[in-house]
Amino acid sequence: GGNPWGSEYVGVYHLGDGMDSTANHRFNGKEGAAGPLVRDICIRRGVMVRGIRDSLVFCPPLIISHAEIDRIVDTIKESLDEAAPLLRALPMAI
Repeated sequence: GGNPWGSEYVGVYHLGDGMDSTANHRFNGKEGAAGPLVRDICIRRGVMVRGIRDSLVFCPPLIISHAEIDRIVDTIKESLDEAAPLLRALPMAI
């Protein structure tokens, strides 16, 4: 699970709490480790995102095409799928 949100200028995908936005669980301690882990996989696959704590943040250009948005979304999904076993192995903390 995860919790996506964003505006016209920035997209954020919070990893870990699913749809429970009141929870404050973090992977691997209070600072969270999921964002940087998934970020590295995204970058290796050719999509630049920022990994902040347990979130992915991306700021696409204002002139982005639908095909480029599809590529970003597909790459993030593939990266999350690849990272899933590693994320499941991390301890969760409140």
